[in-house]
Amino acid sequence: MMGVDMEASITRRSRRFSSCFLLPMFLLLSILLFGMVAPSLRPDQDDQPIWLGFLTWLIGDDWLGADWMYLGIAPYPASPPRQNALDLSASDLSPGARFWTDPGPGLLKAGDRLWVWGYNAAPYTVYADSILVNPQSGLAPPDDVSTFGTIMDVESRTIEILEPQGVRYTVMVESSTAYTFPPGMGQPRPQTGRWLNISWLTGSDGLLKEYSSFHGSYRGLLRFDFDRP
Repeated sequence: MMGVDMEASITRRSRRFSSCFLLPMFLLLSILLFGMVAPSLRPDQDDQPIWLGFLTWLIGDDWLGADWMYLGIAPYPASPPRQNALDLSASDLSPGARFWTDPGPGLLKAGDRLWVWGYNAAPYTVYADSILVNPQSGLAPPDDVSTFGTIMDVESRTIEILEPQGVRYTVMVESSTAYTFPPGMGQPRPQTGRWLNISWLTGSDGLLKEYSSFHGSYRGLLRFDFDRP
């Protein structure tokens, strides 16, 4: 009996040792691997804090800037593609979506072109009522636009754009601002399925709003996504 108890005690200690040893080793190896490959990851977002880059490498960046999280066991299912690209629905556009970002600043990136309608709150500062994202190339903006140009930076609900003449404008957006995206982008959230509102945490005006502009489609190594964009 004593031998059995001793063997059981050794087994428990071995398991505890393995648990205490394997987790730190996994984290250490992950950090080392990340340090080796980090310079080649997302060169367009090299201003990410190191801790955020490591976190998104592991669990993805689709939750940054997201307003909703799908509560199903599997990600939100995709429906068969439509024949007409103009008939694309939200479910066609994001197969396997776990997180969803409503049309807004979380979907805007540096380099996007904007036409902005609104009112001037101060010199070179516009509060936007509506925004057209990436209008068709070659079209001239109408006379009634407040400002137009290329996005230089996005932080939370503040957008910095550069007009073709070299003038820099600050565009402030609100929850009431309307957005028009090109077909296949900026779709409203699907009405089917169970979705949890997480905008208070990760949205463009949430607790983590400082990092909402790093929103992407990568799901992370721990979610078996090995194709980092």
